[in-house]
Amino acid sequence: MKRIIFAAAVLLVATGASADCEFTAARNLDISAESLAQFKLQTRAGDLRITGVPGAKQIELRGKACASSADALAQLTLQQNRDGSMLHVVTTAPEDNGGFKLFGSNYAYIDLEVRMPQALALDLEDSSGDVEIENAGAMEVRDSSGDIEIRGARGDVFISDSSGDIEVDQSEGNVTVRSDSSGDIRIEGARRDVLVDEDSSGDIRIDDVSGNARVNHDSSGDIRFRRIGGNAEVGSDSSGSIVADKVKGDFSVRDKSGGRSGIDYSDVGGKVSLPERD
Repeated sequence: MKRIIFAAAVLLVATGASADCEFTAARNLDISAESLAQFKLQTRAGDLRITGVPGAKQIELRGKACASSADALAQLTLQQNRDGSMLHVVTTAPEDNGGFKLFGSNYAYIDLEVRMPQALALDLEDSSGDVEIENAGAMEVRDSSGDIEIRGARGDVFISDSSGDIEVDQSEGNVTVRSDSSGDIRIEGARRDVLVDEDSSGDIRIDDVSGNARVNHDSSGDIRFRRIGGNAEVGSDSSGSIVADKVKGDFSVRDKSGGRSGIDYSDVGGKVSLPERD
């Protein structure tokens, strides 16, 4: 049985002293995590911080809604929908109801902090604003705009990003960037494999990885591998330099615009395979 609960405003304050948040209100939820296997979170505009807590029994959401008008503020809500072992929480915003602008003199957003059980799988879809995730478990992250920073993930990490930088530090599982349209990617300290499947623009740095590291396709920007425990591989690269240093396994570049030009490597323990010279 599905239950939908709307988190209503408990406080409405006009704050003329703060031009970027004329109307504000708290948006809070406390939800039991009993019998849950997955937490699906969909957020609109605003910054987001998620912390995984070992042994936690509930999911806590603490939000600050901010808008340029009382009417817009009333449309900033948290909704929850529990279906079996999956909990779905959505933030709503005025653009869901008539195309309210989020910039200039008209604005509406929710800055949100979330504490959740570390063992609970996370499925996050974020529209705009920076995202910070710390000490959470396995996760799937889809983000349209804003930077992503993930630290201390306890499971596998999957990321799809349209715009903004990506940083992943000290992940215990595999790290996969399915797609990235714009922004730099930095992955450091992963204890298993790292894969960047599709990158359009921005530099890629992969350091201190225990397993293999691979970039399938990169359109623009530099690529650097450093201190890789397994193999370091590039499928195809259209522009930018490729550097590999301290790779215990093989180092290979299958296809690169300009052939071997712009490829440098040192201290490779296995075989080196590079494209033919142009």
